[in-house]
This record gives sequence, structure tokens and C-alpha cells, in this order.
Amino acid sequence: MAYGSLGTDTAGSIRIPAATCALLGLKTTHGLISIDGVYPLAPAIDSVGILTRSAADAVQLLHAVADLDLLRPVGKDPLRIKAWIPAADIHIDVATALNGFAREFGVATRLSEWSDHVLLTKLAEMVMHVQASETHHAALLEGSASAAVQAVAGPGLLIPRDWYLAAMACRAARASAFVRNFLGDHDVLMLPALPHPVPDVNTVSAASVNFDVKQLLGLHRYMGFVNYLGCPAMVIPIAKDARGMPISAQFVAKPFHERKLLAFAAMVESVGFGSHGFTKQFYN
Repeated sequence: MAYGSLGTDTAGSIRIPAATCALLGLKTTHGLISIDGVYPLAPAIDSVGILTRSAADAVQLLHAVADLDLLRPVGKDPLRIKAWIPAADIHIDVATALNGFAREFGVATRLSEWSDHVLLTKLAEMVMHVQASETHHAALLEGSASAAVQAVAGPGLLIPRDWYLAAMACRAARASAFVRNFLGDHDVLMLPALPHPVPDVNTVSAASVNFDVKQLLGLHRYMGFVNYLGCPAMVIPIAKDARGMPISAQFVAKPFHERKLLAFAAMVESVGFGSHGFTKQFYN
């Protein structure tokens, strides 16, 4: 219905829709696009981003809304890609698609373990819950907050203040360590978008008798830590499962290196992968 859309991403709310709808979803570096006028949830990790059907459309939309002075140049050298494909808690179809994509694009460095992911995810969740509870404190107390806001902000009322302050105090150091360890010798880190194939809506809807909380939480498993680190991340479809639903990969870059992510997406599309080629097949 449109060439592109803006969205907000605090823990995956651009990348999850992209992954479930065979689109390109770009969560930008925190601060690249102004959040003025955005309905806030957790301002320190809220990011404005974009959804499109092609890298070319994403470039045009990004240039229309971003602070271009902050964007880093692409360079002419081939992008160096590192892959983190977890050995556990990932569906075989997703792992197969990611490994196949890595082989196709000559990814030589692959990791199956990364223990810090769990801690970074917990820190991201803590920041989100506490800041959401502060942002919507009055509405929570008077009972006027929506059910969605209550679910995110409510736990923040119970988290000790010292824990939150510690999470914020170590954020910059952890972001620097991530960039140094994963992106020091590489341009892009590839990882899953979703750990499992796209779930049926009734398994992730709390009002359904078939609701499965593990399926719902799984949608966010590889998302929130990126917001805590402040890095840009892009989701693109790379395969289809047995039902014809998209399997997507996520790509993370250094802060303000969105152009590298989109240049990579354009290259992927040129050989038949990615949102542009995929959506033509998917929707036709």
C-alpha cells in the first residue's frame, strides 16, 4: 500500500514486523532520527526507523528523515561479515537458512556461543521497564494507561533504583566492548531475526486460548540488546519455510553505519535475496 513507512523500535517493533512480513526493517542508531513528537516509551532506547520493500526505497526514506551529518560513508571495499548463529534454542529451519546464507556470501567467521547476550538482554529489559514506568507514571497510578503500556511499564515500578542506575552507568562501556569484539575487524554482524519460524497469530495473542508466552517472548529474543547498545540493525528476508512464510536474518553495524547496512541489502537484492526480490515472489 506504500513504498515505505516510519516506525519506532524500543525492543524490536520495527524489526519484528519486517521479519514477519518479508520486508526490510531498519532500526537506526539512537539519535540519528529525532524522536521529537514520538509517543515515548523508554526514551534512552526508543529509536525511529523505517520499513520498505527495497534497499533503494530505504535509502531515499532515510535521507529524508535522518541527520545526514551523522551518517558514516560506505567505502569501496567488500563488506566483512561475521555471523553469530546460536547452537541452542533456535529452530532447525532458521539455522539452516542462516548457515546457507552465510555460505552464499562467504562468511568465514561464525560463532555459535555468545554468553553476554543474555546479560545485555536483561539490562535492556531493565532500562525499558524502568524508563517506561517513569514516562507513564501518572497514568499507571491513576489506572488510565493502556494494557500494552501497563505490561511494559508495570514491572519498572518494582525494579530497585540502584539496579537501573548501574545498567545505565555501564551502558557506554558495554557498547564499546561489543563494537570492539564483534565489529572491530568486521563491518556487519549477522544473527537471527526470530529464533523460530513466523508464529501463528493465535499463539502470540494473549487473548487466545492457544496463547504461548514462549512464542511471544521469542519474537524479542535477539532484538532488545541492540537498543541497549545503541547500534543500528537491519532485518531482511533470506528464505521461506515449509509454509511459504519468510525466514529473516538480522544485521548489526557500528553506530551511524546505516549506509553500510543498506549497501549490503542492495548487494543481497542484486543476487536474488532480500526484501525486493523476496516480496515480488511472496506477494505474487
